[in-house]
Amino acid sequence: MKAKYILIPALLIFVIILGGWFCINRENIGVFSEQSSAESKIQQSFEESSEAESSVEESSEISTESSEEESSEQPGSRTATAEDLAVIQNYEAKYFVRKLTDEQKYYFAELYSAALNFEESAVFYAPIPEDDLTTLMYLLNYDCPELIHINGDYFPVYTGENLKYVSSVKLNYIMDKTTYESALSELKAFFDELKKNTDGKTDLEKEKYVYDLIFNNCIYNDTNELSGSVYSTLISHFGRCEGFCKSFMWCMRELGVETLSVSGPQNWDPGSAYADHSWNIINLNGTYYHVDITIDNVQGNTDGHNPPNYGFFNVNDAAISGSRTINEVYTDLGVPECNSMELNYHIMNDSYVRSGEASKEKIFELIGKSLTTDGINALSIKFESKEDYENVLLNIDSWVTEALTGTPGEPYTYTNYYNNLSQCIVIDAEHTTIEGQ
Repeated sequence: MKAKYILIPALLIFVIILGGWFCINRENIGVFSEQSSAESKIQQSFEESSEAESSVEESSEISTESSEEESSEQPGSRTATAEDLAVIQNYEAKYFVRKLTDEQKYYFAELYSAALNFEESAVFYAPIPEDDLTTLMYLLNYDCPELIHINGDYFPVYTGENLKYVSSVKLNYIMDKTTYESALSELKAFFDELKKNTDGKTDLEKEKYVYDLIFNNCIYNDTNELSGSVYSTLISHFGRCEGFCKSFMWCMRELGVETLSVSGPQNWDPGSAYADHSWNIINLNGTYYHVDITIDNVQGNTDGHNPPNYGFFNVNDAAISGSRTINEVYTDLGVPECNSMELNYHIMNDSYVRSGEASKEKIFELIGKSLTTDGINALSIKFESKEDYENVLLNIDSWVTEALTGTPGEPYTYTNYYNNLSQCIVIDAEHTTIEGQ
């Protein structure tokens, strides 16, 4: 009986010890399982990153190192300090960067510092959401025109659950450091001259000066690696929309005028290699307007020497809504409303034809106001209604011929230019000297 009573407590103790051992090892098994799952996702991220870098003939060394350090850690909470923001040149002028959350600003400063110092990769303090990286890279490229040595291409290293976070990003440079420093020196001289030439002008006069400077000196070219940079536009005199809008923005910021760059899908050329288009928004006397030098330059401008039509010079939201959509990167941050046409070029020059006002007589009236004995110096007419624009376009040649017949200074030779997107027609006529007269 005593042996029986001794055995029962012993069995109970054994069961308790065994249960404790099982629970401990079960936790260990669970930890191992989670680690194995995380390691599997990290390996997948590494393989995808390695494949992406191989396609551009780049070393996978950076992705390998990053992947070994990755974990499924969620983003840490960080707040940008004044010291962090001091890294960002001209921070106060960057409209959209200033609208980031304090945490996003911290990671943006990490990105900016890496790009400024030609670091191969920007490694974040903690993994950030993929959508946040998209926003930060957009702003690094479009809100920081001084970074002329990057082109917006990047190669992220993913981590975390479902690979929805990014631990680091490899940047793509289009200039080496020596070339970059030389280019900045040229641009500084350019801006010094710009400030001298616009000294004493109003903000509106400065805007038109910069618009004309870019329009008249830059040919549209989207085939060169540097076409999207400020340097190519202002110094080499060629560029695409990205280069045009960043150049306009940087010039106006140098002159103390708040100016933004925005971009989004365009609908006039769906098959284009560039599905997105970029342009500007400018603040004049507290009111925001859209400005698009590129479309004014490209449409109907086959030789690069057509006169400016100012079709998208200070227009409202309605005027651009039919040709493009602003990317949600900007709309999520908050895009200022452009609800005025007060400082529109054509309204200020009394050459804006409102809906229902277009007629032969109206065109004759505008030609008569612009005509001198030397001819017509690029009369630009903008139509509010697409229907009116298309009707006038069908008749403009005969109307101009008739309007110029029998006038002082005749004969004239003239050329009509047009822009379907901005609904503008430009009449450029000059007096023709006849031999013997």
